[in-house]
Amino acid sequence: MQPLRRKLKCRAPFDAHLTFGPVSRGPAARVTRDDWWRAMNSPEGRVTVHVHVDRARAALDVAAWGPGRDWALERAPELTGLADDPRHFAPAHPILTDLHHRLGGLRLVRLGAALDVTAATILEQRVTSVEAARAWRGLVFRHGAPAPGNAALRVPPSAEVLRQLPDWEWRRLGVEQRRSATVRAVATDDGSPVLGDGGSAPPASYPRPSGAPGRRPPSRQGHSQCRRVPRSRRGAICPASRTSAGGTAILA
Repeated sequence: MQPLRRKLKCRAPFDAHLTFGPVSRGPAARVTRDDWWRAMNSPEGRVTVHVHVDRARAALDVAAWGPGRDWALERAPELTGLADDPRHFAPAHPILTDLHHRLGGLRLVRLGAALDVTAATILEQRVTSVEAARAWRGLVFRHGAPAPGNAALRVPPSAEVLRQLPDWEWRRLGVEQRRSATVRAVATDDGSPVLGDGGSAPPASYPRPSGAPGRRPPSRQGHSQCRRVPRSRRGAICPASRTSAGGTAILA
């Protein structure tokens, strides 16, 4: 399929890294000094967008491949952040004024790929950035699709794929049930939560996870059996246990 192209005039400075860097995650995107590639899901299907900054002509060259190419080119000003006129932005706070001066090439983009962005953001919660990047990269590589027009990129998984992904595969990606359930919830048409392999939400008494991944919180019984006790009462409190030299009860 041949790409469709569109040229946008850009009268103000445009910095591709500042503009597209924050929305370029994993194997679905790539950004360089003057170029940005992005593979994503659109309402019309998969699409790959390429934006080239033509500094000599003060313009942006936008190309799109795939079933969603018409949708992408129609929204090219929003995708590149050129729909906003910086001349209308007059910050009153000195910090904003300084940032606006120093980051003059920054534009605020509107991708329109809500599910792709939301799924990646959910995976970034309550974990380190390294763990989040690993989970998103694995999810897109294993369950995404080849990007139209650019074999080096992958389109993130569709809503149908995310809904049907089993628990064991989420765990293989390093994603616990809380985050995987949230991704499933936003991937449903009605937004209702879907936990487990198509099951319902757990009861209110479902145990909260401990700080260490993969470990259940210790029970009250375990604490009472293994607390430090006086030497004179070791046999009375833990009759089926032996004790260490320091006086701590150790279960037999």
